[in-house]
This record gives sequence, C-alpha cells and structure tokens, in this order.
Amino acid sequence: MNEITIRKKEELDPQEKSFRRRKDLIKNFIIIFLVVMLVLTFFSNTIMNYSLPKVAVQYVQPGTITSVIRGSGTVESGDPYNVMVKQSKTVGSINCKVGQEVAEGDLLITLEAEDSQELKDAKKALEDAKKAYNNILLSDKVDAAIISSAQGDVDINAFRNNITATQNAITAAEKTVNDCQAKVDALNNQISITSGVTISEAEKTQLENFRVASEKAKTALDDADANLTSAQAALKTAEAELSTAQSTKAIAKETYDSAQEEFDYLNGFKTVNDIDETSRSAEEQATWDQYYAEDPSLPSTIGKRFDDATAALIAASDAYNTAAAEEAEKIASAQAYLDSAKSDLEDAKNKKNSAQESYNKANKDYNDYNNSLTAKQNNATDSVTDLRNQLNVAQIALNDANKVLEQKKKDLADLVAKIGSITELTAAQDAIDEAQKTVDKYQEETGAAEVYSPISGTILNINVSSGKKTSTDDPVVVLQPAGMGYTMKFSLENDKAKTISIGDPAEVTNSWWYSDVTGSVATIRPDPSDPNRKKEVTLNLEGSLTAGQTIAMSISSRTQNYDLVVPSSAIHDGNNGKYILVIESKSSPLGNRYFANKYDVEELASDDTQTAISAGLMGYEYVVTTASKPIEPGAQVQLNENN
Repeated sequence: MNEITIRKKEELDPQEKSFRRRKDLIKNFIIIFLVVMLVLTFFSNTIMNYSLPKVAVQYVQPGTITSVIRGSGTVESGDPYNVMVKQSKTVGSINCKVGQEVAEGDLLITLEAEDSQELKDAKKALEDAKKAYNNILLSDKVDAAIISSAQGDVDINAFRNNITATQNAITAAEKTVNDCQAKVDALNNQISITSGVTISEAEKTQLENFRVASEKAKTALDDADANLTSAQAALKTAEAELSTAQSTKAIAKETYDSAQEEFDYLNGFKTVNDIDETSRSAEEQATWDQYYAEDPSLPSTIGKRFDDATAALIAASDAYNTAAAEEAEKIASAQAYLDSAKSDLEDAKNKKNSAQESYNKANKDYNDYNNSLTAKQNNATDSVTDLRNQLNVAQIALNDANKVLEQKKKDLADLVAKIGSITELTAAQDAIDEAQKTVDKYQEETGAAEVYSPISGTILNINVSSGKKTSTDDPVVVLQPAGMGYTMKFSLENDKAKTISIGDPAEVTNSWWYSDVTGSVATIRPDPSDPNRKKEVTLNLEGSLTAGQTIAMSISSRTQNYDLVVPSSAIHDGNNGKYILVIESKSSPLGNRYFANKYDVEELASDDTQTAISAGLMGYEYVVTTASKPIEPGAQVQLNENN
C-alpha cells in the first residue's frame, strides 16, 4: 500500500505556490464580477430611468370643440372721404395733421397765389384754337362764301335740300347702273349656258369613253398582230426542224460513204505499200505509182492517216446507225410540232381578224361621236358670237352709267366737303369761344386759395407737402367721416373659412387695450393672392380706432362633438404634416418599458387648449403632452409619476 505524504504549505516549492496564488485571484475576481452583475441587474431599471426623458401624458378621448378663428390686419376706413382741389397749385402751408379731428369748414391747406397749371393749360388751349382757326382760313378749300356762311347763320334747310337732291340723283344713277349690270350679267349667263350646252360634261365623258375603247381595241389588235407574227415564226421553225429530222439520216449516210471512200483509198495504198517493192506485180506497182503521183507525202503519213480514217469511219458508222434508229421518232416529233404551229397560226389569224373588226368598230364609234360633237359645237358658234356682240353694247352702256354715277358721287362729296369746311370753321370759332371761357374761369381763381374741410371727421392721410404741386386727380387730404365705421381684412385657409359665416361676431384679442371695439364678419371671398386655397375675410369694426392701426381679432365658430380630442400641446409639426406621440408599453423581465411612437394626424378643429384630430387611433390612448427634454419618435421614455 502506497504511503500518502501530507506536506505543509511551507513545504511547497515556489512554483506550486505561485500557481495556487493565481488560482485564488481568478476565483476572487469571478466572485466579485458576479456580485457586481447581480447588483446591476437588480438596479438597472432604476439607473436607466435617471437617463430617460420624463413625459406627461393624457388620454385621447371624445370631447367638444368650439373653434376660434384668429386673424390680424390693418384697420382701414370703412368709407373714406377724399378732399380734392380743382387746380394744380403749389402748396403754401399745411394746417392739419394725421389723426386730427376737424369740423366742417376748418382750414386744411393754404395754396400759393399763382397761375395754376390748369390756367396755363387753358391759355395754351386758347392759342392752339386760334392757330387752328387761322390754318382753316388759309386752306384752299375755304373761300369767301364759306367764310361768310361760317360767320353768319347757316341755312341748314338749304344744305339738306341740296344733299337730298344730289342723293336722289345718285339713287337714279345707281338704278341705271344696276339695270345695265343686270343686262350684262344676263348676257354673260346666256353665253355661259350656250357655251356649256355645246358640249356637256356627260358628252365629254361619253367621248372619252369611246376614245378609251378605241385605244384598248387598238392595243388588242397590236397584241393579236404580234401573236400572229410569233405563230408564223414558230411555223417556220417547225418546218426547219422537220426538214432537219428528214435529212439527218441522209447526211449521216453521205458522211459514212465519204469516210468509207477515204478508208478504202488509204487501205488500198497501205496494202500495196506493205508488199515488198521487188515482190510487187506489175499491176500492184502501177497502183502504187498512181497513189504516189496523187499524193507524194502519202508513203510517210500513211500510218497516221489510215488510223484517222479508220476512226472517222467508225464514228460515221455509229452516227449513221444512231440517225437511222432515231429517224422515225424525230420525224414524228417534228411533224407534231409543225401541226401544232399550223394550228396556232390559224388561231392567231382568227384572233387578229376578230381584233381588227373590234378596233374598226370602236374607232368608227369614236370618230362618229367626235364628228357629231364638233358639228354641234360649230352650230352653237354663231349664237355665242351674236350674244358677245350684244354683251359689248351692254358693257359700253354700263361704263357710261358708272361714269354718271361717279360724277354724282363727286358732286355729293364736293357738297359735303363744302358743308364740312363751313362746319369745321364754325367749330374752330366755337373752340376759341370755349377756350376763352375756360381761361376766364381759371383767371377768376388765380389769387390765394384755401382748402377747407367739407365734413367733420378725422384726418387719415395728407397726400401733399409744402412747396409741392397739388394734383387734380389725387386727393390732398383723406378724412374718416365722423360716425362712420372701420374695416379689417385677413386671410384664412379654406378649411378654416368653412367654420365661420357672415354675421359672426368678432372680438379683439387684446381687449384690455381696445375695450370698446367690436366687430362682425362682413364678407368671405377668395383671396386674390391665392384664390384656390385661401379666403379673404373682411370684418366691420366699431369703437375707438384709427386707420392704420394693427389689431388682432378672434371669431368663435360653432361647437361640435369629436371622437378624438387631445391637448393642443400634444401636436407637433413634422416634415409630412402634423403628428402626435402615443405611449406604447412592452413587457420585460424587469417590468414594463414605455416608448413614444409617432402617429400622423389631421387637425379638424381647435380652441385655446384642445384640438380635435383624425388619426388611426381607437381612443383612450396615452398621448405625450410635455417632456423633460426633446424626444425622437420611437424613443423609450419614463412616465411622470404625477400622471
């Protein structure tokens, strides 16, 4: 049995002591880490709550909203009175100020003693009228009689009688012109009818049809003639083929006989040539001499020529045999082709004859109809010539009548011009008289002038300054008549404008300053600056006001029940419109956690503290009203314990 030895700690070697020390340290670190984690786990919720934003919440619940519409604007006079001046003069002194209350007859402005611009203009107008009168006198259209008539009493009745007589003469001349013109028109119409009847459109169409038919028949005849020529050429070809078929065998026989003769000739010489000269008989020697005399080169070429003759004889024999064998078939085929060509030729002749007859008829119809139309047109020529002669006479009469009419019109124009000259001269004299009256009128007012208040009221505007000219087109002073009200305008979006009506009462927002001011809605019209999306609201105001002041007004509209109402502080502005933050909870091992989630909303109505909304909510959700610091949608939050 092994002995177990127990050593004291002091007896351990240094290496083992170091190992055990490290082991104890690691164990202690692990224990400490676990304790810390346990503590953090238990207190993590408390620690995190210190960093989360605290929010105050309220229920989303049904409620009633009395909408309040607010707007601000500048106070304007309800019916301002414009004080005008009749002449443009330099302002000397201004005896009033804006906001001052004045009574009827109070001095407002003092003007300098000088010729007004109107007086200067009137004098210039008088000079211009005199120049115009003198220019008319110097005109070549004005004579002593016209001047006398313009200076005396104008006999209007005499002028009227002269004009009436001249107009009656013009009317008579116009009737003569119209009668002559009617005769000219009638003759032109008769000529047109006669010329038109000579060859009608229907006749022209019929003639064109005959011409087209004739051309078509000629084309058919030309085609038939071409077919006949082709048939004749085909017949000649067929006859040549038959002749060739019939003579092929005989030609081949002649070729064969010629080749046989050449072969026999060469064969006879070859036979004699092959016999030794000393062994030839006298007859054979004579034959050899004969061949040699006929062709001295024969002995040297006999071998090749004999071979050629043998080959030519064989070829001629084959050609002859082939021609003899095919002769009957080729002759029959050529004969059939010839018979067909003869039939086609006969058919072509018949078609040409038929086409010739058709063309002769169509050409005759065209020529006959054309001749008849020509004769018809020639018969109408005399009538047209006679009508044209009558037309020339009528045209001369019309020209003469027009000349008479033009002269009568000239007489009337001269008479009217004379009357116009008299009238013009008279009008020029009247213009001088009127201009003189205007000068006299303004000269009566050339001294110093004062502008007095025509009514009692309050000064709204002073539109002139000392040393400057007044204008007859613009008021020098604008008054607010005593007892008259004021108005104010502001813009509203269309959906808000729908909640108010004409006659609704309006109150001043800062009523402690304008305690006696009241108002009501006068008009609701499209806003000129944005007529599609906004309305311009006009309020009638009464009380202690001054034009030019800026005040804020509120209009209480109707009360209405809504399903979803939240505090106005719960609504935020976002990039895509309004939204609210709704509290939603999630369970965790350490308790519930709360998150602020975003819900887009649409404002329906609002008052001073609450707003009715439209949103994807069921009701009675917690909505964030305030927060200890800014929060982002979806962030975790801590509920305020006071809720």
